[in-house]
Amino acid sequence: MDNFVYHPETDKQIKNYISKPLHALLIQGHKGSGKSTLLNLMAASVLGLEQSKLINYPHVMMISPDDKNKIAIDVVRNIDHFLSLSVPGAQNKINRVILIDNADQMTTEAQNALLKHLEEPPVNTIFMLSVTNTTMILPTLLSRTFTLRLRQPTRNSLIDMLIGQGYNEVDVKRAIGLSGGLPGLALAILNGSDSHPLSKASAMARTIISSSRYQRLILVNDLTKDLQLLTNTLEVIELMASAAIERSKAEQVPKWQHILTITYQTKNNLLKNSNIKLNITRFMLALGQ
Repeated sequence: MDNFVYHPETDKQIKNYISKPLHALLIQGHKGSGKSTLLNLMAASVLGLEQSKLINYPHVMMISPDDKNKIAIDVVRNIDHFLSLSVPGAQNKINRVILIDNADQMTTEAQNALLKHLEEPPVNTIFMLSVTNTTMILPTLLSRTFTLRLRQPTRNSLIDMLIGQGYNEVDVKRAIGLSGGLPGLALAILNGSDSHPLSKASAMARTIISSSRYQRLILVNDLTKDLQLLTNTLEVIELMASAAIERSKAEQVPKWQHILTITYQTKNNLLKNSNIKLNITRFMLALGQ
């Protein structure tokens, strides 16, 4: 667990859970917050394994969304077969883990299929889920899990961790600013990785913030056609603005407060299913010259 950094309160909850694991854990955090990494780290820790050995460990089942970004009921039903397999060794400790990454992408049918296992927990087995949006999880499912909300680490602790991993201080501070303080996204930026779910949105956010009004308006059509990219981009801009307000000089704060306000307003308008193209156009114009 030493190769990642967490907010002190989150770190306390992690240690408490590992010392006394409950039958079902749900980790909730922003995209890019590192919740998938934490999911694997905690599973390895509970089982007494090195994280690198987790993926090939026979008594760990890993579930994640398919190419359509869904987790279907058939996948969850495979848990029945997994649980039917015998596990050698001590019978008085956790020896089997089921990991469900991005569990908020489970269909309602899949969630109901999972619910029966949480209502009657198998012996010596724990379920560990990660989600971005808890409103996508059935209340009956939520009520049977211990929820750990992944709070962002302080900027200084994140800087120290990344520098400690060998990254240049200037690059680290830039990556943290561009990621809005999200550890997973900051690492992706430092490594030049496009595989992170917010990498494309982060690049789009940087383009929007640094472009002229005319250049931004050119982007409206593309964003209107890709609602996932649009949603992620607004989320990244919101995080960037919040982080910038904390570290900027006094004369720059009003600019970032304005960006934060109009981003928040635009996200709310989109949730109301109002005209997407009109809202994005207004957003691009409101950013200024």
